Amino acid sequence: MKQEEMGDLLLPAYQKLYAALQSLERFNKGQDLFENIACIDSFLLEFRNVTFVLQKSLAHTEYISEYFVLRDNYLKNEDCSWLVDKRNQVTKESPFNLEKSFVLTLYLPNGAGVFPTDPYTIEDEEDYSSIIEMVKRVIEGIPSIEIFFSVEFVYKEIGTERNLFETIDHGIDAIMALLEELNQTIDGEVSKTRETVLEKINDLYFHRAPKDFWFIDDYVFYRKDHVFEKGTRCEMIMPYNPESSYKVLCNMVGIKNEGNYVEETFRAFELTQL
Repeated sequence: MKQEEMGDLLLPAYQKLYAALQSLERFNKGQDLFENIACIDSFLLEFRNVTFVLQKSLAHTEYISEYFVLRDNYLKNEDCSWLVDKRNQVTKESPFNLEKSFVLTLYLPNGAGVFPTDPYTIEDEEDYSSIIEMVKRVIEGIPSIEIFFSVEFVYKEIGTERNLFETIDHGIDAIMALLEELNQTIDGEVSKTRETVLEKINDLYFHRAPKDFWFIDDYVFYRKDHVFEKGTRCEMIMPYNPESSYKVLCNMVGIKNEGNYVEETFRAFELTQL
């Protein structure tokens, strides 16, 4: 069968990938565990469906053998196997067993104090606003003019220490790499519909952003005015490449490029904050 007669073979897989990523986009530390469990369940189902529809699309084509090679290369690992196991669990047994805890970190002149809490489940959960108010009461009891602190929300499967979102990110990276290699292998033009789906995927943020942006809130308490001020986060990610565009930033603020891109970039960043 000719390529034009088969249509866009990768379109169904990208549609399922979009559905999986959209499920994560709805995950939010400000909502309760019931809502977030529904997001994780939906992600696991749709993520597994990517390979189901991909294998179906390629079943009677010359590309199926290449798919199996790439599947073994990218998806035969501990993280992806765990995601498959959890998909089977939420389909046939029970919703995902999600728990959350939070970690209070005080930034002190001589270091940081870290205070983790016991985890919450759907049976005893405290809502987001109650947790923040409880932390504020603790901070108010510290005799200091200014107090810098952060509240990190940590999500895990009950009874495990596995980093849930690190595992999910590894799985997403793997399936996207597999699809990209197949895209390079399969002949034919990308359909307009797939272009639209890819644009929608690129507009999603959760799977691309560092997870501390989502799960850590930074605050300053000013005792004089009794004000809690919420901060914002900034992260600069530079490639380990001496020809990278960090030189543009350094040149812009007058930092001489001498080859130590980490130190030079940090000095340039400091100057932009003065």
